[in-house]
Amino acid sequence: MRTTESLRERIAVVTGAGRGIGRAIALALAGAGMTVVGLARTMSDLEETTQLIAKSGGQAEALRVDVASRDQVEAAIARIERQHGALHVLVNNAARIGPIGPFHETDIEAWWAAMEVNLRGAVHCMRAASPGMVSRRCGRIINVVTSAVPFAFLSSYLVSKTALLRLTEIIGSELQPHGVSVFGLIPGTVRTAMAEHSLHSPEGRRWLPWFESIFTQELDVPVELPAEYVVQLARGRGDALTGRTVSVADDLDALSESIAQIQAENLHSLRLQRLSEAPGTPVEAIRREGERGFQMLRIERSLKASPDTVLRLWLDPAAVRSWFTYHASVRWSREPQIEARLGGHYDWEVVSATEPAEVFHFQGTYLQIESGSTLAFSWNWEHLPIEGVTGPGRTQIEITLVPQGNGTKLTLLQRGFASPAARAAHLKGWNRCLDGMRQLLEERAAS
Repeated sequence: MRTTESLRERIAVVTGAGRGIGRAIALALAGAGMTVVGLARTMSDLEETTQLIAKSGGQAEALRVDVASRDQVEAAIARIERQHGALHVLVNNAARIGPIGPFHETDIEAWWAAMEVNLRGAVHCMRAASPGMVSRRCGRIINVVTSAVPFAFLSSYLVSKTALLRLTEIIGSELQPHGVSVFGLIPGTVRTAMAEHSLHSPEGRRWLPWFESIFTQELDVPVELPAEYVVQLARGRGDALTGRTVSVADDLDALSESIAQIQAENLHSLRLQRLSEAPGTPVEAIRREGERGFQMLRIERSLKASPDTVLRLWLDPAAVRSWFTYHASVRWSREPQIEARLGGHYDWEVVSATEPAEVFHFQGTYLQIESGSTLAFSWNWEHLPIEGVTGPGRTQIEITLVPQGNGTKLTLLQRGFASPAARAAHLKGWNRCLDGMRQLLEERAAS
C-alpha cells in the first residue's frame, strides 16, 4: 500500500454534488483540504453545497453541468484544469433511479434516460479527466456503483450501474500503468431522495416492497460513511485494489493485505459463473491471459546518462551481458542475440553457475523503438527455475525514458503476469538488473 497522502490544495470533481451522497462526499473532501468543484444540473442545490463548504472553511465551486452532455463535460473539465490546476480526484456519483416496474411495461425513453446519466455521464467524465491524469501519472477515479444483484423491476438503474462496474475493471487495468487508480464503490443504502422515491412512490411500494425492510431493520448507513470512504480512497489507501469494486463494509487495509488472493481468485470483480466450463480449459486460459492487465509491475529509476545512452544499453549485446547478470549467480550460455529494429527478435539465455540444469531463457520481439524515448517488447519464457513461477510465460514490457536534469528518468512497465509469484520474481530481477545498469554507467563515466 502507498503511504496515505495529504489532499491539501488538490482538486476534486464530484458529480451529483447538489444533494445526498454527492453533497456528503463534496463536504468530506473539502474537509480533507481539497478544492472541490461540484457538478450537477440544479444550480440551487449546488450553491447550497458550496455554501456549506465555505461555512466550514473549505474551498468549493459550483458548475451547472448535465453529465449526459459530452460538450458540457469537456468544457467543464477544461475550465477546471485551466483555473484550478491539475485534477487529482474524480468522483462519478450523479445518478437517476429510472423507471420502477416490469420492463415490458416500461417507457423506453425514460429507461434510456437513466442509462444516459448513470453510464454515459460517467463515461464522459472519465474520458475528459483521464488524459490529464495519465500525462501527470497521478489521479484517482471513484465510480459510485451498486452490487450487481439482479433485483426485478429496477432494470434501468441496475443495468447502468452494473455496466459501470465492468467499465471500472477495464479502465482500471488500462490506467494502472500510468499511475492512475480507478475504483467502484458500493455506498450502502443511504436515506436519500432516490431512496425516498423507492420507498414512498406508488411504483416503489408496489414493485419494491422488500426495500422498506432495510430501514425498518436499521440496516441503512449514514451518508457520512461512504463520504469518508471516498476520502480514504482519494488518499491512496486502496491503490492496490485499482480496477476492483469495494463496499463501505470492507476494511481497506485488510483487502490490500489480501491482494494476492483477490487477484488470483478474481474477487471484488464481475464474473459469469458457469457450470459447463471447468477451470483449466484452453478457452479459460486464453481469457485469463486477457485479464492479466491487473497483474502489473512498475519500476522507476534515475540514471546519470542521456536517454539515448540508456536506450543503447538495452540494445547493445555487450552492455546486456554486463547489466543483465549483475550480482546474479549465473553465466551466459551463449552471446545474447539482438536484432535491434521494429519487429526484430532477441534471445537471451543464462545458466545457473551452480546448477547447470537450471536455464533462464528469455525471448521476444521489439514492438516499438523510438530513439531516446521509448522501447517496447514482448518478454516470453518457456519455463523458469523459480519457485512459484510457471510457464510458458508471456508478458509485455514498455521502457519510457524522460530527460531529468543531466540524466534520465527510466520507467519500466511490465504487464501480463499469470500470478503474483511471477510478478514478485520479475520485480526482484529487474531491480537487480537496473542496479547493474547504474553500475555500468558509473564505470563508463569513470573511464
